[in-house]
Amino acid sequence: MEKTPLNTAHFYARQADKLTKQKRFDDAIVSHRNAATNLEEAIRLIPKQTVTAVGIESLQLQLRHHLAQIKVLPIRKEIYLRELERLRREAEERERESRQEDSI
Repeated sequence: MEKTPLNTAHFYARQADKLTKQKRFDDAIVSHRNAATNLEEAIRLIPKQTVTAVGIESLQLQLRHHLAQIKVLPIRKEIYLRELERLRREAEERERESRQEDSI
C-alpha cells in the first residue's frame, strides 16, 4: 500500500479505535492527533479538480471526528478511572465483610 497522508491517517484512526477499546486513552489521543495531522496534510495536498465536494467534506468530517476525540478521551479516561476506583473499594469492603463473618 502506498504511504500517503490519507492512508497514514486511516492507519492511525484504526489504531486509535483499538487503543480506546483497550482503555489506553493516552495512546489513543496520540493516535487521534496523528490521524488529524495526516488528514490535514491530505486535504492540503489533494488536487481540488480531482475531488468532489462530497469527498472533501468527508475528509473534513473525519478530521473533526479526530479533533473531537482528542477532547473527549481525557473525560472518558477520568470516568473509567473513577469507576475502577469505585469497584476496587467495593471489592475491599466485601473482603472485609467476608473476613468479619469468618471470624464470628
